[in-house]
Amino acid sequence: MRFLAVNHAAVERYGYSRNEFLAMTICDLRPPEEIPKLLRFLEASHHEPKLSGQWIHRLKDGSQICVAFTSHSIELQGRRARLVINEDITERKRAEEEKEKLILELQEALANIKALRGLLPICAYCKKIRDDQGYWNQVDLYLREHSEVEFTHGVCPDCINKIVPGARLEG
Repeated sequence: MRFLAVNHAAVERYGYSRNEFLAMTICDLRPPEEIPKLLRFLEASHHEPKLSGQWIHRLKDGSQICVAFTSHSIELQGRRARLVINEDITERKRAEEEKEKLILELQEALANIKALRGLLPICAYCKKIRDDQGYWNQVDLYLREHSEVEFTHGVCPDCINKIVPGARLEG
């Protein structure tokens, strides 16, 4: 499919002159790896009056853009043709990909957040906590493993009296 006409916006965006465009086919705008897919698409849809979708296009400088297109069957100068409107959606696609990447990162971070919920079996005597595998753990070890808590150790006034009778903590 050759170009029969191009507008100024296409000349500006793609970098080809009007005459260069008119000497090209639609395959010339595609990266080589996209051409088989394009040919299959054209074969399957050549009788459709209206088409739309997304393609990768190559600019004259070799860079690539993503375009959303809408195509309508028309008659031009007595020939069957297609009027195609392309919209460069490269930045939108990049933003969508970045958004998806951030969502995945947030989901991973959320999955890694350690939070304690529900009932926590604790021994009324020694205060050890039973984990999901049935093992009993010291409170500080259990909380360090299952939350974001870090401990500093000290001795409370009641315990200091048990360890050193008659001693009192200052402050």
